[in-house]
Amino acid sequence: MFDILILFVSCYNVFGNAYYSSFGMPAILWLNVFDYFVEFLFFIDLVCCFVEEYTDEETYTDVSEVKLIAMHYLKGSFTFDLLAIIPFSEFFPQSAKPPSRLWRLVKLLRIKRLSKLQESGKFKEII
Repeated sequence: MFDILILFVSCYNVFGNAYYSSFGMPAILWLNVFDYFVEFLFFIDLVCCFVEEYTDEETYTDVSEVKLIAMHYLKGSFTFDLLAIIPFSEFFPQSAKPPSRLWRLVKLLRIKRLSKLQESGKFKEII
């Protein structure tokens, strides 16, 4: 269920960040609060990926040992996920060159996560 939520939130996040990078953040409070909630969900997803089973590509067996799962995630998409949750636009002033809103484009690294979720068996089972 959480994967489906992350899938929909990823879609919103990809399109929203591209829009915000182009035109700037809206001055609507609830939209800013929702964006922070989305970022919090991605942080939870990052933490959950350290204990999420995966299927070994060579033996096609499920790996459930936490140390092996963590090493697999660290060698895989951890870097992309970590870069995508860092709020770079908060570190730079609005008057910076290039504009700080362009740092939101780094969050487009989540597209990889989006494609991985679409290919997962969980998503196919629900649909």
